[in-house]
Amino acid sequence: MPRFKIRYLIQATVFATIVRMTSVKKLSTY
Repeated sequence: MPRFKIRYLIQATVFATIVRMTSVKKLSTY
């Protein structure tokens, strides 16, 4: 099941990037 792990890693990276973008936006607005 390597594909599942790869998908999980991609999703985790995307989620982390979105969280960073939101945090940066909040900091800039704040």
